[in-house]
Amino acid sequence: MLNITANNFGVSPDEIRIKEYSSERLLILDGEFTVDTANESYKAARYMTLTVPDLPFSKSRETTGFAYIEVDDVRHITLARCRITGKNTIRIDKIFEYNAAGSYTVRLCSAFIPTGIVGDAALFEEKIFTPVDDIGHIYDAESLGAESADWIMFYFKARDLSFDEESAKITAYWLGIPQDIEFSMPLIYNESAYDELGSKYIPVSVSNGVLSIEKDDVPEDIAKNGNFFCRMFLVK
Repeated sequence: MLNITANNFGVSPDEIRIKEYSSERLLILDGEFTVDTANESYKAARYMTLTVPDLPFSKSRETTGFAYIEVDDVRHITLARCRITGKNTIRIDKIFEYNAAGSYTVRLCSAFIPTGIVGDAALFEEKIFTPVDDIGHIYDAESLGAESADWIMFYFKARDLSFDEESAKITAYWLGIPQDIEFSMPLIYNESAYDELGSKYIPVSVSNGVLSIEKDDVPEDIAKNGNFFCRMFLVK
């Protein structure tokens, strides 16, 4: 677990739970926290920062996490740009469009790599994670990624969803996904080419290798362009 000693967005460090995997050339962070946009430190800062005792390198290339918000019962999501800027500091860009809501959630599911390194790329064998319908139906689902002993990366996409009428939900066996990890996944979709609050998403829970979606969490009318999709890094 990453030891957070301070931040500038109005949350007690003890409330922030972020799993980590670190090596000389890779840091993966997996967790989330809520930002208090009314906090004076947050309002005065140019960036959000997490302060930690030590990191495996002092500067990283830019990566991204997610930022979530709910406005008028509609769930919005956008990318939050992140990077390591010091041996003790992780910087995350503020989502200015979300400030008026009073709070929003940042979800780190991110891989950080250091700047200024050269060498052979360490490639992982591609893994296929296969969703198999149990209740309801996920149309044209596809999931690929990579896995090590300590972490997993996947992307997921699907053309459409069909809920079971009796149970009002969808469940699917996600073959290849480790059964001993539990996580939530935003199933992202776009309804237009531009929205200042970002894309929209449907919350998905994954437990014991089973993916679950509740119909109550899905808007009645989705004018979707393209596929549902998501990509995440997770620490085991």
